[in-house]
Amino acid sequence: MSTKTCPSCHTEIPEQAYRCKQCFHDFDTVKPSSAAPFMVLLKLAAAMAVVASIVFWQTAGNPSEVYVNVDERTQSITGTQMSAAGLQTQQIAFSEISQLEHRTMPNGDHVVIVKTHGGEELPFPVMSYSQEAFATEVATTINNQGFSVPVVNTGTDGGVELLTQ
Repeated sequence: MSTKTCPSCHTEIPEQAYRCKQCFHDFDTVKPSSAAPFMVLLKLAAAMAVVASIVFWQTAGNPSEVYVNVDERTQSITGTQMSAAGLQTQQIAFSEISQLEHRTMPNGDHVVIVKTHGGEELPFPVMSYSQEAFATEVATTINNQGFSVPVVNTGTDGGVELLTQ
């Protein structure tokens, strides 16, 4: 009669036995595959890659640094943004500005819109500063140079409120 060794207690038992008579080890129990830990790690790595790509996609377009310089000497406003897309700079002379508007965008961003006499709108993001205070300060600086620039508040619903004249 052929025998087999129990993996738990190392007792010799008949080949046809379903269970060890000493320790009751069940031979019909299927062992888990040794590839299971590898698959868990692979799935975890894939999930982390998906999360990392979503985070990168959402933050890539957001500016990491925003600088706005109101220069009385050159009589211009210069805005500089550094983001994942690169460095972007825009400049506008005081004489080209017809109105300053501070606006809260539907996504919650705060911007100061510089409107030109030609109807062009240049957005200047305001990250760590009150957009109303910033717009008023810029308008005061420009008006002190002999120009007349009003400041308006445009909410997300499109209503306009005149703040200064």
